[in-house]
Amino acid sequence: MRTTQTDVQPVSGTQSAQTTSFNTRATTIATNERDCAIRATATMPTTAIMCTNCEDELATHHSDDDLCDDCHDKNYFVCAICGDDYNDLDDQCLAPDMGDTICQSCFDSEYSCCAVCDEYHADSNMAKVARQGHPFGDDLLCPACVSTNTVDCDDCGDTVYSDDSHSLPYIGDVCTKCYDCNYFVCEGCGDTFHNNDCAAGDYCEDCYDYDGPDYDPRRCPIDGPTTEVGSGRCYGLEVETNHCEKYSSFEGKTYFGAKEDCTVTGKEFYSSILHGDAGLEAIDKLTEFAKHHNWGVGRSCGTHLHLDLRDDTDDQRYAIAYAYCVTETIFYDFVAANRRTNSYCAPISWRVSDLTHYAKDGHYDHFADSRPRYNWLNLWAFDTHQTIEIRSLEGTLDPTRLKNWVKLHTRFADWASKLGLAGVTKALAETNYQQKKALLLTILGYDLYTYYFKPEKKDDENSNS
Repeated sequence: MRTTQTDVQPVSGTQSAQTTSFNTRATTIATNERDCAIRATATMPTTAIMCTNCEDELATHHSDDDLCDDCHDKNYFVCAICGDDYNDLDDQCLAPDMGDTICQSCFDSEYSCCAVCDEYHADSNMAKVARQGHPFGDDLLCPACVSTNTVDCDDCGDTVYSDDSHSLPYIGDVCTKCYDCNYFVCEGCGDTFHNNDCAAGDYCEDCYDYDGPDYDPRRCPIDGPTTEVGSGRCYGLEVETNHCEKYSSFEGKTYFGAKEDCTVTGKEFYSSILHGDAGLEAIDKLTEFAKHHNWGVGRSCGTHLHLDLRDDTDDQRYAIAYAYCVTETIFYDFVAANRRTNSYCAPISWRVSDLTHYAKDGHYDHFADSRPRYNWLNLWAFDTHQTIEIRSLEGTLDPTRLKNWVKLHTRFADWASKLGLAGVTKALAETNYQQKKALLLTILGYDLYTYYFKPEKKDDENSNS
């Protein structure tokens, strides 16, 4: 089979020259057409951008609104606080203190209406005034209305309306809440006194014939073992009763004395300074005697525990107070429900910010002296006893409950004291209830922890196998 070979014809020199000449002419024509288009465009009249409001030609162009400068200024404003541009004139407000134009958002976040004069003022100048007896919280008042309509309570330090306060001779201004909780009118002379000055019943010391305690406690040794209590911190105990038959025969038998208390119908049994396991043994003897003679307690009775702060520094004392403040809800779970609303052991009325403010300058005594006595955590006791007083426990003559109460608080105070204020803040700040519970396990030990936090039974333990 033959293969046909195609012949290739060479391009002659004349044909090549003709092709090059054609391409050159085409390029020249295209270039001339482009130049004509450019010249035509350059000579076309420019369309002016007109103001959409007044229809004047814009000298400068606001890309957002196509308004001239005059119309832009009439329809827009710049907030003097946040610096943003706003095109809604209904959103502009006049700052009361500056006289400048601001946006509604900044006005709402920076200014509030005074509850008395009904005028707006900067939040930074407003003061909170407690609305006692009202469920809606505090009012905000401007400085002028604060000075003419309020007083500062000399007990709790809150600013309250003058109508919600009592002006007491030799005492000062006291809010209604503190007056109801902390003061009484003597049935003898009719004067008003702080509960600290109550001798018995509703009588002041001058009107009540009081010869002192029924009997004093013996001294407790302070160098004994601490194996059971788990702390070397000294402590004291006050146990109130409603009836205490043959109590006088208990005199001299242990480290407890007996005296009148105006809040109960029986006697208050108060200890000397207790220490270590010897103090727990004294509690056993008191409760054993009480059981044998059928002593009783009632809802009006309380149990008060004093923790010795004499050997602590100011920083350690602040640390103990801080630790109790931020764990208040947990310690309330350890006492009877009626103690949480009792005026003699009210919730802590001061804030952590109050404590940290005083702690900057030290002087724990200054902070403690200005706190109310009848908070469940009584810092005021430092002035007279060099202690911190725990007032929240209900009246009880149960030896286990009393001894565990001592162990709980001496160990907790020791832990806080060891860490100091900075350490306690780091350990407890931003922790929830469950995290605080877990921390208490390491502080108290398993046996004491499970006394207060009963372990929950598992489902399989309750099922029949």
